[in-house]
Amino acid sequence: MRGLVLLLSAAVALCGAAPALEPVTCSVDGLETTAVRFAIQHINQQQDHGYKFKLSEVIVVSPTQKVQGCSIVMRVNLQETKCHSSDPKHFEDCEVRHAGGTVVMAGCVVVLSVQGDVASVVSHKCGTTKDEEELRMCPDCPRLQNLTNVEGLQRIGGVIRKYNVLNATEHYFVLSDVGRMSASYIMGVGMNYVAEFAMVETHCPVGSRIAPEACTPLCPDRARHIFCRNSENPRGSRLYCETYPAVVCGISRYKPF
Repeated sequence: MRGLVLLLSAAVALCGAAPALEPVTCSVDGLETTAVRFAIQHINQQQDHGYKFKLSEVIVVSPTQKVQGCSIVMRVNLQETKCHSSDPKHFEDCEVRHAGGTVVMAGCVVVLSVQGDVASVVSHKCGTTKDEEELRMCPDCPRLQNLTNVEGLQRIGGVIRKYNVLNATEHYFVLSDVGRMSASYIMGVGMNYVAEFAMVETHCPVGSRIAPEACTPLCPDRARHIFCRNSENPRGSRLYCETYPAVVCGISRYKPF
């Protein structure tokens, strides 16, 4: 690809980024803040693909007293951020997508159980939608493509192969998740394709005879993650990547794509 530009940015350690959560209690005072924050953190921790979400609107928080605690049912609207699920950044520090970036919202119903000083999420259910008003007001804005788009996946595969040849220093990387693919027309340039995707470090050393696509990820405490944004049009391509260190205090949820 012509004009390939690669920028690597080291991120902070994965397991020390999240500020401590205030305890969730059955007291009405501060319930909306503590319970909602606890719920959103849980939702983001369950994400093994896609992007992190942050609060857009609290619709209702309804506690019900129980014999040894309470049950809390809440409805919240969340907004997708630019932080991939593999990004160690805390969700509250992530930037949301703005108009022109195809805003995605999530409506969630979450049920919490609080017993003494221990809170847990009993269930959560979220449904995502694209901002239809944005689509009407900005017909020339990039349009999201299906994540199974064959041509888009082929472009991503080509980028990863080139990355492994030019930039991998210890081990090869494989695709772990496709976050977004979009297409738009640029006047005087032509079609512009943008893909956001994540890679995970494998056990195959650079120079191995094994095809990188057949390699399996390293153990969670050793595997680095890379999140990239690649854009291509008739004038060339540009690739920007961030590298995240291995998970050292949790179980990896990432599998090869």
